Amino acid sequence: MEGQAQTAKIKLWAIPLDRISSNPRNPRKRFSGPEFDELVASVKEKGVIEPIIVRPGKAGGYEVVAGERRFRASLEAGLGMIPAIVRELTDEQAFDFMLIENLQREDLTEFEEAESFQLYVGRHGDKAAVELAGRTGISPRYIRRRMAVLHLPEYALEAWRKGRLLYGHLEQLLRVRESPAELKEFFKLASEVDRWNGPTTVEELKGRIDGESPALRLAYFPLLLCIACPRNSNVQRDLFGIEEPKSARCLDPACFKKTQNDWLLAHWRESPPGKKHGTSGFRFRDKVQYNDHETIGHSFKPDEKCKACPHFLTVIEATGEVVHGDEQECFNKPCLRSRTAKMRGEATVKGKEGRKPGEPRVSWHGEYFRDVFLERRLPEALATYDPDDEKIKTLLLVAALHGNTDAREAIGKGLKIREASWGENKRKLYATILGMPYAGIDKLIPEAVRAIVMEGQHVGDYSGFGTANRFTVARFLGIDLGKEWAMTEEYLEKKTKAEILDIGKKLKIFSDPKAKAYLAKKLKGRGVDKLKKGELVDLVLKSGVELVGKVPAEILKEGK
Repeated sequence: MEGQAQTAKIKLWAIPLDRISSNPRNPRKRFSGPEFDELVASVKEKGVIEPIIVRPGKAGGYEVVAGERRFRASLEAGLGMIPAIVRELTDEQAFDFMLIENLQREDLTEFEEAESFQLYVGRHGDKAAVELAGRTGISPRYIRRRMAVLHLPEYALEAWRKGRLLYGHLEQLLRVRESPAELKEFFKLASEVDRWNGPTTVEELKGRIDGESPALRLAYFPLLLCIACPRNSNVQRDLFGIEEPKSARCLDPACFKKTQNDWLLAHWRESPPGKKHGTSGFRFRDKVQYNDHETIGHSFKPDEKCKACPHFLTVIEATGEVVHGDEQECFNKPCLRSRTAKMRGEATVKGKEGRKPGEPRVSWHGEYFRDVFLERRLPEALATYDPDDEKIKTLLLVAALHGNTDAREAIGKGLKIREASWGENKRKLYATILGMPYAGIDKLIPEAVRAIVMEGQHVGDYSGFGTANRFTVARFLGIDLGKEWAMTEEYLEKKTKAEILDIGKKLKIFSDPKAKAYLAKKLKGRGVDKLKKGELVDLVLKSGVELVGKVPAEILKEGK
């Protein structure tokens, strides 16, 4: 019979295991292996320390909501009872509770994670990705990209489940999924293991796909010039032209990309992707960084203001194919952030009556412009450190524990570690971090650290290290924003005249002799209060006043 201890809000019970059933909707499928064996041994020795969560089921039984591994480990260990918190939950509440609890566990495989995303969005609708992001701290972009690979054929997903492919391999395979035969060829390449060089890396697979002769069917430009071109694959078979354009390939990828680029520049609006997505233009994927853009649909549906903006773009591959998930991208993230805040009713823009003395009018400026500076400064600082430096090793260890995919991939490439066997190789990794010799590690460590630290978008993004943790890393490396940061035109343009006046007076910019000389010579000696905003910006930036070290308080404020 169950023993019961009650509080005001929950019931903590010791429930017989034979009265509890597993949750059939649980996306977690792994209940074996070394880590599970360790859990079973721990349960045998110490019992279950953290209670599982159950809900009342049929015929006086209970169903597991959270804690499936602890439940199964208890069965394996031969226990009779298990501590459990009993909660009254509807099917919908139980599903959400189980899924989000699983996503916050570190031992969920990447496949199980992607499947969890898919289950949640499939149950709640496409817009649920943003809601899920808010509940878990995982960025909407990360969620959508993980779900995208689930559209690949089962043979590719099975290889991912078994650890023969990394997530990065699958993301590259998405680029060729429209051609089943090609996809299978690239899958074979990705999954094969060379006797001397080891498994095919994501970078190697990307290079092979990039270098593959593009199919002429992908061309948006007219094919008249290609019919008799000697670099047309069909010309070798048919001296009189192309029998079937869809089967022909261009044997000069560089020429194909240039022609595609030139034609799209002149005809983007009437091109198929331009018409479909309504964007102002495009960028090639290999010319942009992850942090350069953000999907507008994660915040709101693109409106007429977006469609008229030159920063509203589509990201395409070298062949001209649209990158899945990057169809409608904003390349002016401060603007997107500001508009999103207003639409959500966030108090990021405050009137005078709603602000404390000296409080910024817009709350995100400090974090954003600090991160803009750190994105440039951190790689410079990291490049000055020797790979054997203790700070670099410490950062690498922290980053590895952080669970960053790019870090695992970068380190795994050097150590010949497959993603699926990551747990089995922790000792080898940690030994390397702590100074034990390993060939090639000198070059590998700083590259991995840079990839880890610089991953993650600006304000509001939680993937990678993110803005707050980059600030922490900067201080760890001895970067002093109070002595290094300087105001830029972009920063001042975001401020009102009143804010610039307040900043200039607090930081004693206007009392500097150089500012006074500029005021007398260029601005006819007028008082700073009577200057227009543009004149104030010029006074700050062009007077010759030393701005390094004159840092507004919002830049130094801790991130969230």
